[in-house]
Amino acid sequence: MDQKINKLDYFYLLAPAWLALELTLWPGFRAGVFSSSAGWVAAFYAMEASIGAAFYFRLRWAVPAALIENVIYLIAAARFVLFTPLDIAASAETLDMAAAGASYRAALPGILYSAFYCAFRLRRGFKGDVV
Repeated sequence: MDQKINKLDYFYLLAPAWLALELTLWPGFRAGVFSSSAGWVAAFYAMEASIGAAFYFRLRWAVPAALIENVIYLIAAARFVLFTPLDIAASAETLDMAAAGASYRAALPGILYSAFYCAFRLRRGFKGDVV
């Protein structure tokens, strides 16, 4: 237990705060690329909190789990970025365009974090991490 937690991994330790942020002030912050229902958002952050607990207890599966979670997130984000405009265009008469654009903007920081996390982990090659 003498190794330190990487600064980038503290994001997972704050999963309860991100859940509260997404359910109250910033809908669609990270879990919005999967679903906007409160149940799915809570399930997403429960998974992130379990990865945070793995980092806290310095379990060997924490780094690979975080990387896999971010890769899956980026795949979902790519689907979200590519197909949401098509859904918006298909239902342009009945859809509130401002709300659709707001959900798109809200998801951008989470997408950027995941892209940075994956690039950072792959560049470092898992060296010097909590494993």
